[in-house]
Amino acid sequence: MLHTKTLICSTMKRDKRSAPSSTVVKANDLIEARFEIDFSSYRLIHAIATKLNSWPDAPSITPETPFTIHAGEFARLFGLSSNRAYASLQEAVDRLAEHWVVIERPSPEAPATPCTKTRWVSAVSYRENTGEVVFYFAPLIIPYLTQLALRFTRYELRHIAPLTSVYAIRLYELLVQYRDIGQREMHIDWIKDCFQLGEKYARVTNLKARVIDPAVEQLNTYSDLWVKYEQRKRGRNVEAFIFSFGSKTADSFKQVDASDASRPNTPQLTREYVQQHAQPGESWDEAWERLRRKHGAGGL
Repeated sequence: MLHTKTLICSTMKRDKRSAPSSTVVKANDLIEARFEIDFSSYRLIHAIATKLNSWPDAPSITPETPFTIHAGEFARLFGLSSNRAYASLQEAVDRLAEHWVVIERPSPEAPATPCTKTRWVSAVSYRENTGEVVFYFAPLIIPYLTQLALRFTRYELRHIAPLTSVYAIRLYELLVQYRDIGQREMHIDWIKDCFQLGEKYARVTNLKARVIDPAVEQLNTYSDLWVKYEQRKRGRNVEAFIFSFGSKTADSFKQVDASDASRPNTPQLTREYVQQHAQPGESWDEAWERLRRKHGAGGL
């Protein structure tokens, strides 16, 4: 179990008049859910989430409600080239339907059930001739994304758009839940369960090197947060991480221009180059994003 205070996010003020179209709103239970997902699929979910009306009095959506996103819009949201946006959407369509998510709290539709296991989507398809994805949410995921009155978290998509790993995005979401507190303690076993790491990274040093440190580095480099953390030990064993964080000032926030390819000796991110420079355990898509951010390079 997570050893933290529960933050009731219904205290967050939401101004309908100024809510931008690129806002992501999720129930806290979904943010803390257990799942593993590929990077392209998670980006697609966030792109569609910006189209949802999360207000308690919002019109209902159903599993038959279609949501459509064009490759051009996807490219604009995440700073991708047109070719990369098309390829990323195709990858997401191929893999998204495979992913499960386990939400520990009971479903609003079945309060006697201790947890909810559901797919993200009931159907998703790619229209190659128009470069569009048509997306239908699974029925049991809908209550965690729309008509939210209590225990929700909201943030701007632009703050996670430059991130290049699912771990970095998930850590960001887990931290902004506690935005008003500026600190969150997470038990190591809970993090591994939440991220569905299984038997990977049994040593804390490996978990830090492969998951925590790269995620923190990305948040400090690209997001609107500064983040640092320390370890809490029980005896000689590290038991939990204590994250401290806050919003960067406008002067210190590093803006990332995804279209800047003016650096000298910029490599072309061909498939061969990406495969050659991928890190252990890194998917092709994650490697491509990391190398693009590093070099400001184009390709594919």
